[in-house]
Amino acid sequence: MAIPSPTGYLTIHTASKVILTSYSWTRGGNRPSWTRRWPAFQNGLVQRGTVAYGDYVADLCNQNGVDVLSGYYQAEGDNPLVNFRSSLWATARLGNLRLCHMAGLVGFPAKRPIIEAQVKSWWPDLQSPKYARIRISTGQSRPILMFWGNEYVNDYAGFVAMLGAIRTEFRNRGIGEVFIILTDHICGLAGANIAGAVNVLQAADAVYHHAAGLPWETCGGCNKTGVEWTGTQSATQLGNDLGAEATVVSRNHRYYMAGGMPSFDRDLFGSAPQGRVVTTSPAELRTILRTIKNHSTAIWTDSQQLADGEHLYEDVWSVITSLGEWEEGSTVEPSVVRATAYTAPYWEYGNDRMAAIAEVFRDSVRRIRETERPVQPLIESGR
Repeated sequence: MAIPSPTGYLTIHTASKVILTSYSWTRGGNRPSWTRRWPAFQNGLVQRGTVAYGDYVADLCNQNGVDVLSGYYQAEGDNPLVNFRSSLWATARLGNLRLCHMAGLVGFPAKRPIIEAQVKSWWPDLQSPKYARIRISTGQSRPILMFWGNEYVNDYAGFVAMLGAIRTEFRNRGIGEVFIILTDHICGLAGANIAGAVNVLQAADAVYHHAAGLPWETCGGCNKTGVEWTGTQSATQLGNDLGAEATVVSRNHRYYMAGGMPSFDRDLFGSAPQGRVVTTSPAELRTILRTIKNHSTAIWTDSQQLADGEHLYEDVWSVITSLGEWEEGSTVEPSVVRATAYTAPYWEYGNDRMAAIAEVFRDSVRRIRETERPVQPLIESGR
């Protein structure tokens, strides 16, 4: 058989990069009494604030294709970063896993001096080989810095100024440019062309989607307390969210990172009328993760001409929420390994969620026609 001409074909090598977020590390190994799922840590595993827990999580991430794990800092209440430092940052078994920092905006702008000082104090961490970096379309490699929340609505200009001050501090410390990622809260505001929100989005580098597709989104934010969706229902709404957000972010010439969470249950403590998502089978779980992957876009690409035609290399980043947020039922962390099939109301998952990350977000090589060439990532002209 004759070998087909390479003309008109393109080989794409995709490296799937996964950030797993972690917001809640403050309650040791014990779930609050009002949660309905029972974690493995009540079955003889280790406390979250220990090096042994750091060893356990680092091994788990390395075995299941997680590239980056975030810590979390908040200026009000308990500070989860304390446990992150004493466990993950302290482990000698980090392997290929890299760490990054996320700052919560609860209390902003009143807490701005505290938040800003804390983030600036991380400069030695950003120099560490343990710290996560991202290669962008220009070829630069930058340390990742994440912010969670939408409290900038109380002072858009103040938040933009804070980001500018943080960037300047890191430049002066020899870090260079950081890669600032905001949560998707900004998309609706910027999409409505609120001037301050647009300025916030353009002061960052990227946006990631953190949430599940939820029942309350179908009716403009009405009360959906007690309404439970399957993973399949959630994935449909999630796909709509990701597509709409990507349009807003692209219009503002920033990077978009698709993401989401496989379960969510704010009804656990009644703080939001959003309903809940419970993935009731491994197939539903993979539907959510594949929805995320299908909406993920390349952050970096490189093209090479080889004997069989053009080869395109790309880094595609996705974000999964979250490692240990038992308080809101969003954790992908293993719970008690089940002895029977999935059974309501607990839906215990064992290692299913981490294994699904490894399965869905694996590197790939595919050969396509030139006419199917994907859209190139944005090229920043500024920072």
